[in-house]
Amino acid sequence: LSSGIENAGDFAACEMDKLLLLLEAQKFEAGDGSIACYGAAVRTWASLGKSARAETLLEKIAQVSRGQPLDVIYFNAILDAWARELSSTTESDRARERLENMHEMLCKMEGPSP
Repeated sequence: LSSGIENAGDFAACEMDKLLLLLEAQKFEAGDGSIACYGAAVRTWASLGKSARAETLLEKIAQVSRGQPLDVIYFNAILDAWARELSSTTESDRARERLENMHEMLCKMEGPSP
């Protein structure tokens, strides 16, 4: 490929990122459609083993969702990518930190405790 990207999956994910930038430029109203677009990108990047990029997009979903509950599939995709990434290492502190970050994000979406 002339883009310098090594495989078709990475190329497709980069193209998806370009579409997300166009979506953001539209000054859209957060809704199921925009959340689904970001969610597709999360699942794509996670399936490519790019957990950091997928996590960044999940944080963006949490921002645009304005507290709406998110589909658990987005979180599962990232957890799966982390599991594949960390299965070859013994970095338990890194795994714990990532899980704590995910927990904090979930707590923010739930709102304050009654």
